[in-house]
Amino acid sequence: MDYGNLLKINGNIAGYQLMNQPITMHNGVITIALINPIQEDTLQSIREDLIIALRKEFNDADHFTIQTTLTEQSSDKKPYTDQEKLNHLSEKNSAVALLRERLLLEVAY
Repeated sequence: MDYGNLLKINGNIAGYQLMNQPITMHNGVITIALINPIQEDTLQSIREDLIIALRKEFNDADHFTIQTTLTEQSSDKKPYTDQEKLNHLSEKNSAVALLRERLLLEVAY
């Protein structure tokens, strides 16, 4: 059983989600990609147990460091209002705008 699943079983969902982020290892440096700064606090709370699990995984490797990188998520703006939804659909399919014009439809407020 890997450490992430152990966290999930113990009810540490934030730690489990952290362990599902992209993790790379190069020359003894383990880099964990975080999607928000709050995950740094989560990492600090599980750091000691994580190091123990990594030593078991890598056969008692004594020397490695854990780094984090903050990656930005693509934030696609979701349409909420009726006008935004219509504009979004019109961008995806020009026939929607044409249909709206031909039928003289307006967005109800």
